[in-house]
Amino acid sequence: MPKFAMFNTRYEDADKKPSFREAFKSKRCLIPADGFYELTKADDEKKDPWFIYLPDRKPFSFAGLWAHNDNLDVTSCTILTAAAIELVKELHSRMPVILDPSAYDAWLDPETPVPGAKALLSENLDA
Repeated sequence: MPKFAMFNTRYEDADKKPSFREAFKSKRCLIPADGFYELTKADDEKKDPWFIYLPDRKPFSFAGLWAHNDNLDVTSCTILTAAAIELVKELHSRMPVILDPSAYDAWLDPETPVPGAKALLSENLDA
């Protein structure tokens, strides 16, 4: 069992990390959500949760990677993250990559080469 869970990873170098390299090639997934939380420390040292969602509150999907560990018989996934957009930067410097629905098919297609998949992620960050 790993010392810590790798529930998210930076999209910029996930394709080069040994733990995610193979998954980035052919095991890309969508992780449905209707928002996500960021925590900030208050003056009293307690953590305040901030729920972040799209303006129209519609569900969306994070870009993710999945893998199956035969030794443990466990399937797991990770959410790709990127530098936060301006509205989120006040809370945290990173945030999950939210894919535009028009990119879903290409992201999920194992025939989409790694550079093309990374381009889908960066295009969505510019939107």
